[in-house]
Amino acid sequence: MHKGIRQSMAWLHSWTGLIFGWLVFAIFLMGSLSYYRHEINLWMQPALAQYEVKQDIAIKTAYQYLQENAPDAKSWYLTVATPESPVNTMYWEKADGGYGNATLDANTGKKLQLSATLGGDFFYRFHYQLFGIPIIVGRLVVCLAAFIMLIALVSGIITHKKIFTDFFTLRTFKSQRSWLDFHNISSVVALPFFLTITFTGLAIFFYLYLPWGMQKLYPENPYQY
Repeated sequence: MHKGIRQSMAWLHSWTGLIFGWLVFAIFLMGSLSYYRHEINLWMQPALAQYEVKQDIAIKTAYQYLQENAPDAKSWYLTVATPESPVNTMYWEKADGGYGNATLDANTGKKLQLSATLGGDFFYRFHYQLFGIPIIVGRLVVCLAAFIMLIALVSGIITHKKIFTDFFTLRTFKSQRSWLDFHNISSVVALPFFLTITFTGLAIFFYLYLPWGMQKLYPENPYQY
């Protein structure tokens, strides 16, 4: 019976990896690149490099701009300038519906017209909501891929009955067997990372696939994004 379970897990592990592996790889790659998104932004928008940031002034100019241009807004969302991202970025929910946004010189409070590029933010957003499809749909697809990734990880652990023995086994110059051994070793080394990233990603967007609590608390807008 145990042999049958392991064979079933091996089949499940192989097919979930083959079908969704390309998407999970793209998500992981974009997530890795987004770690350097601020540096990529500065590289793609070199005009930003000239600004020196003083956060006390940046907070003051941002507040003044919002007071003058969105005093009746339902809410303000502000990202204060830092050396990595030396401009104030903000958006606000208008009283009559919709949103406004602005990017400001942190020192003067003047609105900036930057080059039309997302820079590193493209990789960051792709990582959790893909590109070219509605935001909610993209996030649901990423959550589905994360669920499949979790299934592949668990089934892979069950498949390898002697996981630590497999970890120390590397047969060189044995064609397909050598690749399988390398796959086992790299998987065991990275397993804690994969489990942590997959589980925490699912936890962040829990309200998409377990929406009932949010619907109860926020019936008008349960998807807070």
